[in-house]
Amino acid sequence: MTSNIITKIKQALPKVELQENINFQDFYGFSNYISKKLKLDFIPTCDIEMPHGIHELNARYSEELIYSKKINKYEKIIVAQPSSKKILRKDGYKNVSSIGYPYIYIKKNKKIKRYKDTLLVLPPASFGNSQESVIREEDYIKEINNIRKDFKEVVFCIKSDCLEKNLWVNNLKKYNYNWIKGASIYDKNALERMHVIFNSFEYMTTNNIGSHIFYAMYSGMKVSFYGRFFSYSREKLRKHYYNQSDKTFKNQIKKQSIKKIKQEFDYLFYNHPKSAIKRRDVGKKYLYDKKRISFKNLANKLGWFSLSNSHIKPNEELKFSKHFSLISQQIKKLDEESKKVVIYGKGSIGKYIKSLLLKSTYEFIETINIETIKDIQYDYLIISLLGREDEILNNLNKITNIDKSKIITFYMR
Repeated sequence: MTSNIITKIKQALPKVELQENINFQDFYGFSNYISKKLKLDFIPTCDIEMPHGIHELNARYSEELIYSKKINKYEKIIVAQPSSKKILRKDGYKNVSSIGYPYIYIKKNKKIKRYKDTLLVLPPASFGNSQESVIREEDYIKEINNIRKDFKEVVFCIKSDCLEKNLWVNNLKKYNYNWIKGASIYDKNALERMHVIFNSFEYMTTNNIGSHIFYAMYSGMKVSFYGRFFSYSREKLRKHYYNQSDKTFKNQIKKQSIKKIKQEFDYLFYNHPKSAIKRRDVGKKYLYDKKRISFKNLANKLGWFSLSNSHIKPNEELKFSKHFSLISQQIKKLDEESKKVVIYGKGSIGKYIKSLLLKSTYEFIETINIETIKDIQYDYLIISLLGREDEILNNLNKITNIDKSKIITFYMR
C-alpha cells in the first residue's frame, strides 16, 4: 500500500521527459538543466566527449575515461575530476577540462522536505542488454527485511532500465515494498529527479559501488553499505569493457573489488544503516564541488556559444544564444509545412537546423560558386552562416531567377 510519505515524494518529482539522439552532455538531462538556468527555450547541440560517472574513481588510464576509440587528441573532452584531466593530458589529449560532476550544479529546492526515519534502498542496476537481474533479487530483499521494522518507511529506488526489463518489480510486490523510479540517461529531468529523491529520505543504503553513493552523501543523506556486497562478474565487465586493453581492464576489476572498496570506504560499512552519519564533506570531495563554475561558463565549455562563429562579438554570446532560440522556433514552424529545404552552410548552425527538420526534406550546399543555386529546386533556402548574410544576399541578387521570398535569414538585431 502506498503511504502518505511516498505519495508526497512522488508528487514533488519532475515528470519524465525522454529525448532521443542524445550526446554525452545530454545524459540525465544535464544540458537541459543548463539551458533552463540560462533561460533558453532550446537545448543547443554539440558533440563532445563528456564521460562522467563512477568509472573516474581511481582511474589510471585514458581508456577508462573516453568512450570514442577514434577521438582526435585535439577534440574537446570534459571530465569531472582533475586527476582524470591529468591522465588524459599525459596521454596527449590537448583540450581537456574538469568541471566536477553534473549533480553538483543542481540547485537545492527549499520546498523539498526530508522525512525522518525513512530508508531509501538502491540495489544494483542491470548491466548491458541482459534481460536478467545481475543479483538474486529475493535474497537482497530478505536482507533488507531484517531491518525493515526499524524505519517508518523503506522504499526501493529502481533504475529506469531495470524497470524496462521488468526487473525487481515482481519481487518487491511479493514482499509488499514500495518502489520509486530512478534515473534514465534519456530523461531531461533525471538529475533533478534524483535531487528530489536524495533530499527526501533520511537514510540511504546499497550493496554496490556507484556514483549514487556520492550523490546521496552530497545531498545530506546518511549513507551505508549493508548486506552482502555485490560486484559485477568478471565476464559481465569484460563484455561491457570489450574494447579496453588488458592492463586497463585489470584496473577496472581491481577498483570494483570488495577488497578495494572496503579499503577506501571502510567507514560506510555498518551492521545497521541507522548507525550511518552525514558525510556531506565526503560527497563534496568526490564530486569535486570546488570545481563548480557558472552556468554561462558551462555553456562555453560545452561549445554552445562557439556556434556563433567569428562574426559574432564575444560580448554578444549570451544575446546570440537567446537569439538562437528564435531560430529554433522558426525552423520548427517551417518544418510543419513539410517542404524541400536547402541549407546554405554546413557548420554547427547548419547541422542544428538539419536536426530540427523532421518532416521536411533537405540538402546542404556549401559552394563558393553560388551560381549553382539557380539549378536547384527548393521551397526555402536557409542561410545558416550568421554574420555573412549581407555578403551572401548580395551575391544572390546577382543571379537571375532567384525567388527572394524563398530565402530565410536569421539576422541578430
